[in-house]
Amino acid sequence: MKIAIFHPEFAFAGGAERMTFEQIRYFKKIGWEVDCFTAFIDRENCYPDKIGEYEIHQILPGALNRIIPHQVMVVLATLCFALAFPAYCLLHSTYYNFFFGSNQAAPWWAFFASKMFKKPFAVYLNYPARLKGPLMVVDKFIVKQANTCFADGKFARLMCEKTYGRKFINCPGGVDGGKFSRKIWEARWRDPYILITNRHFPAKRIDYGIKILKSLDTGHMPPVTLKITGAQTKYTQTLKKLVKKYPPLRRAGGQYAAPLQTIGYREIINYLNNVETRDLASLQQSVDLIKLHTRQFAKRQMTWFKGHGGRDKHIHWIKNQKEAEKLIKKFLG
Repeated sequence: MKIAIFHPEFAFAGGAERMTFEQIRYFKKIGWEVDCFTAFIDRENCYPDKIGEYEIHQILPGALNRIIPHQVMVVLATLCFALAFPAYCLLHSTYYNFFFGSNQAAPWWAFFASKMFKKPFAVYLNYPARLKGPLMVVDKFIVKQANTCFADGKFARLMCEKTYGRKFINCPGGVDGGKFSRKIWEARWRDPYILITNRHFPAKRIDYGIKILKSLDTGHMPPVTLKITGAQTKYTQTLKKLVKKYPPLRRAGGQYAAPLQTIGYREIINYLNNVETRDLASLQQSVDLIKLHTRQFAKRQMTWFKGHGGRDKHIHWIKNQKEAEKLIKKFLG
């Protein structure tokens, strides 16, 4: 069995690109031959330590990358696909049993290939296409023709089913679980952080990560930093301007909150640029350790309260809002 996977571009070190790598790896693992086709490849900025492991071919000559922006290359590849892809198959004496379109405009390519070679095709989407007018009508028609459609998670499935009016299978992207290291645990607990790995693009809503820092209050914990991976773009400058709108947290009375007591707001946001796979795995593992440590800390708190709740007159277990209001009035009175 031989499959052709289509992905629009490998221009960034983003989640969709990494997911395509995993799709290639999995299909090979189950015994299929796999070729991947795209409109644009930037081997310096799209996982330079990983991309060489996969067979990825450009639909149009790679020399065009130097003079044509990657977004335009996707449009040109779509317009020229009906000629370029059959030509590739003829020159390389290649025949495919199945076509897989991962993210727009790849489903269009899979559809064209399916019709030309009379073979089935499937679609995988992270979200519905952001097209308007006649283009969206064509997109809906193409997606409805797919033999099977997959969506990246429950929310994506609901949005895609609502947009395209057909069934999608919930198929969320995942990560490999790592082993916990007490050494990393203890080190990271002294340096907690939020990790964002999306590429720098408005639709990824990295601004939410910046805004949430304003409301973080971690008590006696060290300052929580925000680590953002990925190559910087024009949108990165917008994010940096946004940071200036958020001064350090303050408590009632004008005192600085503990998380931002010794450093400014801008200093707790780190732009790490492209991070190699092994380093990214370490960062993700550390985030998991923080979540585990927080859950265990909360569990210890509850155990302590339950143990002292019957003996300490200052501890009152509240069953409902009415009881809480009664206790508050008693305290204030």
